[in-house]
Amino acid sequence: MVDKSRIAVIDDLVLNSYDDLNAILAEVSARPSEDEPRLRYAQMLAKDDRRKQEARFIEVQCELAQIASASSPPTTPEGIARFRQLHDEEQALFSRWGREKTNEYKESFPGLHKVVYRRGFPSHFIFDDASQFDRYAEELSEAAPLLEGLTLDLGERYFDFSWQADKFFDLPILERVDALSLRGKGWNDQAAESLASSTRVGHLKALNLSACDVGPDGLREILISPNLPQVKSLEFSNNSIPIDVVKIFSDVGSLHPALHFLWLNDCGLDDAGATELASTPALETLKELHLEGNPLSPVAINKLLDSPYLNSVVLTLDTEHLPQKVGQLISRRTDEHNEIATGRNV
Repeated sequence: MVDKSRIAVIDDLVLNSYDDLNAILAEVSARPSEDEPRLRYAQMLAKDDRRKQEARFIEVQCELAQIASASSPPTTPEGIARFRQLHDEEQALFSRWGREKTNEYKESFPGLHKVVYRRGFPSHFIFDDASQFDRYAEELSEAAPLLEGLTLDLGERYFDFSWQADKFFDLPILERVDALSLRGKGWNDQAAESLASSTRVGHLKALNLSACDVGPDGLREILISPNLPQVKSLEFSNNSIPIDVVKIFSDVGSLHPALHFLWLNDCGLDDAGATELASTPALETLKELHLEGNPLSPVAINKLLDSPYLNSVVLTLDTEHLPQKVGQLISRRTDEHNEIATGRNV
């Protein structure tokens, strides 16, 4: 005969357990930078045999994050062995539990390509087809309480951004995102203008507009927007940059004080564009300016290195296209410049 009172007790324990989990999960969301609530959440999960791997995954990623945040990597044999052990365990756990969990997300959110986990929780969702993203954004926000980043690729799709961009950049999920990457030709000047005028993006710290269709008008709106005060990193790589795009950095007068890292890699930047950058006072507040993949002449590179506005800015440049001896001299001079600039930025 079934003991119904015992079943009732077990049901109560299960319900209380879920209540406790939800309470700790709320604490994890409220204290995202701390490991302690995450580890308590893992301890609760470990009581359920079905979720032991998930619990251990959280513990392993938290310990790896602590190692990564240390002032220097482990150097003792014990420290190195521990790091390798944790790394191998992380990979094994992801193969057993993480892939299955990611596949569940893929079934729920069409176009999802990859999920990046940070300290045990999904933090960055990468969509290689974001054309339907607005339909399930709210559901994703609920499914990923520790969401930090989104990569949204539209490929070659073009939308009628006269209405859709405004709607998209008014999605509440954007208020929770630190890093936003927009890829594909569908992201154009109108989209950039809608992004710049959105009141949902004030939390953004990293904005990547690489390989999209944003031109001078859209870039200008991004640079002057009062709604993007916390953006520290702006990437505009893999876009064609005519001289009028480069002049925008001069036209805006000054960059947001938070903007420290600017990426203009593989942009077809020529000597005229580099000369314009070298004479732009607005760039003096940067810490790093990345110009790799642009085959500049020694004259143009020297103008950048001699610029009074860039003497505290670390520059990354390509020299492989130059004659060997010239390239070596330029590389040595760039290294010296960057060593001094790094010291000034400390």
